Amino acid sequence: MASGIGEYATGIDARLRQYDWWKHHVLFFASLLVVLPMVLLSFHGLRGVYSILGIVSVARLAANLAMYVIIAIVVVTSIGALPGYYYDAKYLEREGFDYSPRWPLYTIVHVIPVFGPFIAVPLYVIQRWRHVGLPMQEFLPSG
Repeated sequence: MASGIGEYATGIDARLRQYDWWKHHVLFFASLLVVLPMVLLSFHGLRGVYSILGIVSVARLAANLAMYVIIAIVVVTSIGALPGYYYDAKYLEREGFDYSPRWPLYTIVHVIPVFGPFIAVPLYVIQRWRHVGLPMQEFLPSG
């Protein structure tokens, strides 16, 4: 017998609450402040070397592909960051942290056309890291 829509919705909500939403914010932040400058500097900063080696077109192709990947990451994480403000705030509240982000404010700033995510996400990541920290140990190799 099929289960009810209420049970299905409850299961989805439980999964959403358990998901690490802060990862969307950190990936957006890192893509813009680390990876994007790295790609731009590696192409434009080393253009003379690529010219000497005769691989300017290959380097341009690699840089363009990297830019497309960065744009895709920024779009996906920007969309994922919207519910992330709410669910991360609920997670922090449930775990008993003293810090509770003002998720409605971050959401309002985030939906400002063009520049909203570029303001809201970095501020959110910095404030979360400052008050609670980011559980980055799962990304670091164990030694």
